[in-house]
Amino acid sequence: MDKPHQASRSFLFLLSSQLFSKIAGYLFFLLAARYLGVENFGIYTYALAVVTIFSVFIDYGFSTFSIREIAKDREKAHLFLSNTILLRTGMAVLAYGLILILTLLLERKPIKHEVLLVLNLYLFVRVFAESFDSLFFAFEKQAYKALLVVFNNLVILSFGYFLLKRGGGILTLSWVYVGGAALTGALSIFLVSNKIVKPRFSFSLEKCKWIVKRSTGFALPILVASLNVRVCILILSSLKGDLLVGLYNAASRLIDGLNFVPATLGFIIYPMFSRTHSTESGAFQRIMNRASKFILGLSLPIVIGVSILSRPIVATFYGQEYSSSALALSILACGLIPISLNYIFGHALFSSNLQRHSLQVSVIGLSLTIIGNMLLIGSYGLVGACIVTIGVDSFITLGYFYFLRKNGLEPKHLTWLRSLVFPAVLMAALVFFLKDRLFWIENLLIGTLAYVLISVISGAISKSEIREMLEIFGIKRSIQETT
Repeated sequence: MDKPHQASRSFLFLLSSQLFSKIAGYLFFLLAARYLGVENFGIYTYALAVVTIFSVFIDYGFSTFSIREIAKDREKAHLFLSNTILLRTGMAVLAYGLILILTLLLERKPIKHEVLLVLNLYLFVRVFAESFDSLFFAFEKQAYKALLVVFNNLVILSFGYFLLKRGGGILTLSWVYVGGAALTGALSIFLVSNKIVKPRFSFSLEKCKWIVKRSTGFALPILVASLNVRVCILILSSLKGDLLVGLYNAASRLIDGLNFVPATLGFIIYPMFSRTHSTESGAFQRIMNRASKFILGLSLPIVIGVSILSRPIVATFYGQEYSSSALALSILACGLIPISLNYIFGHALFSSNLQRHSLQVSVIGLSLTIIGNMLLIGSYGLVGACIVTIGVDSFITLGYFYFLRKNGLEPKHLTWLRSLVFPAVLMAALVFFLKDRLFWIENLLIGTLAYVLISVISGAISKSEIREMLEIFGIKRSIQETT
């Protein structure tokens, strides 16, 4: 199969799996939110945030560095697989010890101790899974990763629902999360061994040192970015308690689910960026331009619809107990545009060996996140946390764009953005007018259709651009033009 067709198929497979993943993830967290209540839901999501931060520490940028290097030379697959498993195991032991100490010293609620100790087992489960998962992207076999995503969410959703219906609580959900990861990791190892490459293990201390040294540039920005996303939850829990954590996570989970398209595009174009940035600058630029345009054009109607219709959306998904999350959802929805662009810009920096600039931006962003949350959460609570979140996301986008532009890699010809203002304003007016007259799903669909039609009629989106978007935002055509 030729690479353009393979890229398009990979995108469709991974996009479909991510869509299913987000739907299944929504259902799982909806069940958790409704069955556990706001405060217990806050405890559960707080524990997940802590474990996720340490899971990023365990990866230490190995996945990102491995994908880039193996995509250039697939003979390196065995070298990276063997030594990253060894490195991740050591990191997992260290992380588990740190979490155990911090939990005993800082957490006073016994239930938090128990949940954190169970979820910490996830760190060891992911040691092997992450090492093997990176090979799917490096070999551009994302269809297998799509299968794993679907399988993992089916396991968690089905067992979670079964056990919650029978009176399971926070600890039960924690064991389900760990068990799902273990089964998915075993399937990942099987698929790599039988469909991609037969593992040959050979460990080398020198190679480990080399991988750690080269991965550090990737690890720090990724770790800092993870802290940027989750430090708000830690500060909210410390200053305002688990009730506000539950309300914040109810809104942020909905926003996370809407990121599946940009997240999928980011994973797909990363190996493509890595192949083309030094040898095919024209292809690199076309991928950057079309990916950015696709993301911006897609995000704008979602931001408008969710911001205006946040109250009925929260009521439908979570019930009236979470009604205070509606304002948080309206505010966080505005951050969809910078978050979406960050997936594209961040991968462009990594693939161009400019990860040091990503680190600079992320460190400043983390500082702003900590300072902003400490200042605003005390006085404004949930609203203050949301304002800081979208402010820092926007700062990171501008920082990424600055360094891309400094190196001549930024998306070109962005003047078309002005042409979307009129369709966006008309959509906002229509959705606002209909918000008390139609169910929110009908309203959102009508508003989005109006946005697309007006964009086409006004020339903001041309017919040729629509065809390119249907061909997976122009990736296929972009590569063909360089061959």
